[in-house]
Amino acid sequence: MTEEEKQERLKRIQKKEERYIRMVCEQTGWSREEVIEKMERAKSAALASKENYAVYRFWELDEETQKTFFTQGMSTMLRRKFKGKNQDLRVFRDKVACCKLLAPYLGRAFLPTSGLNLASFIQTFGLKNKIVYKPLTGTGGKGVKVYDYTLDTLESVYHELASSAPGLIEEFLHQHKEMSHYSLQAVNTIRVVTVMTKKNFKGIEKNQVHFLYAGFRMASGEKYVDNLHNGGIIADIDLETGMVKTDGQDFSNHVFVRHPDTGYPIKGFHIPFFEEMKEMIKKAGSDFEALLGWDVAITESGPVIIELNSSPGAVILQIPYVMQRIGMRQAVAKYLEAEPVLLQKQLRADAVGRRQPEK
Repeated sequence: MTEEEKQERLKRIQKKEERYIRMVCEQTGWSREEVIEKMERAKSAALASKENYAVYRFWELDEETQKTFFTQGMSTMLRRKFKGKNQDLRVFRDKVACCKLLAPYLGRAFLPTSGLNLASFIQTFGLKNKIVYKPLTGTGGKGVKVYDYTLDTLESVYHELASSAPGLIEEFLHQHKEMSHYSLQAVNTIRVVTVMTKKNFKGIEKNQVHFLYAGFRMASGEKYVDNLHNGGIIADIDLETGMVKTDGQDFSNHVFVRHPDTGYPIKGFHIPFFEEMKEMIKKAGSDFEALLGWDVAITESGPVIIELNSSPGAVILQIPYVMQRIGMRQAVAKYLEAEPVLLQKQLRADAVGRRQPEK
């Protein structure tokens, strides 16, 4: 990033943190100084961000209970621990580069707005009738737009996109009919978090994709995105069975037994093509030594990758359990506590031991 981009990013972070400070002030009646002091203590004790403190309702929990929650600092620990020495993760922050890298698993046509011309646009999307525009710098679903069009309006859509901020244009996916029970018009996604390492960690098999957790993300209202920061709902998925095992919860701590718009029950829903999705991720992720968050859509013909995140947040795992006061650190403890095995050092020590004369 340029220095200007860094400063802009810092301003966004500070604005976001101020929102969480105000949220806790309103909930507790504490002064701003008291809230910041409590947040700093939670950061020290539980590696919690200001967002974690506010969304996890940490003001209601003692310090020992806070430590049992899965926080952003713990997610950062995992990211640093499992990042391969030569693994460059910048490609996953570039939507266009990431799509090109994962093209065999996308199941849809795409074009960058950079260098866009009418001929290639018509050739790629002329018969699709519905496309999605995603800005390259957007996060949390911000700036995403969906275009419905006919052949008569296709050219006007092209001109609008050609003058938009740099982004990615994609064919609109039609999700599996069972997944459609959980939104009015958005394509709901599964967020799956994995690690793959080529290092030696005690108790963790190397050169294998490990599944840490998965969440079922549901859109609400008329939105086209299911992101939590845009009013979405999250529920936890059993990694062995593909069954949704919690009620839904949103970023404001509202719990949903049924989807608020469609009335379908959330807990107990089985994700279609779940095993096929895991196999796809194993195949696609085998070359990436890193902690990764996969956003996957389920179509009538199977799973497809929407995008890949190199900094998956902790909230996907933890939020469905916040109102139950259940900390989910234990779900990933094996990976948090894993220590690298210094294989060469151990081999040398064994060799020295073998050379020692018997007493």
